[in-house]
Amino acid sequence: MNKILFTLLLIVSSFLATAQSRLSGTIKDEKGQPVEAATIKIKNTSRTTVADAKGQFTLTGLPSLPFTLQI
Repeated sequence: MNKILFTLLLIVSSFLATAQSRLSGTIKDEKGQPVEAATIKIKNTSRTTVADAKGQFTLTGLPSLPFTLQI
């Protein structure tokens, strides 16, 4: 029983740790239209992603706060 509980706690804590290191958003232009293929970068790191056709993006493996996004 203790082994199952420990495994469950390990899975839940891993999930929570992962959930906290993700940033999602939408890039829009001055008219409110989504910007397809915009590059989003965390300044002073190698972490980058590209927005999809709806301007949506997700960055994972975030550094400690604070950090600055470059678009």
